[in-house]
Amino acid sequence: MAISKSDFPQYEKTRAIKQIYGYNRVMEYKFTDYFEKEVMRKRPYLKKEWCIQVLKNPLRVERQENNRFRFWGVIEELEGTILRVITLDDKITIHNAFPDRRFKL
Repeated sequence: MAISKSDFPQYEKTRAIKQIYGYNRVMEYKFTDYFEKEVMRKRPYLKKEWCIQVLKNPLRVERQENNRFRFWGVIEELEGTILRVITLDDKITIHNAFPDRRFKL
């Protein structure tokens, strides 16, 4: 007899809670201490969800020195501003983010 996740009602409840609160969207990405302590302090208007949105739907991606990557994406909530997000080499650990006023396609 095969066992499935639906055999465990607690699993379904936990999954539903995670979906409601967006837990999976944010938790699959990591943030450096620098991002948490400095970037969020200097740019309190930024949202982690916007950074993740840029990583998932970039306009452009470039490898950068020091084993980092640059991602650019449009954030409609910032009136169409281009947000640049810098990640570590794993492309899921977010290190820095800021509006990029000089971005050109």
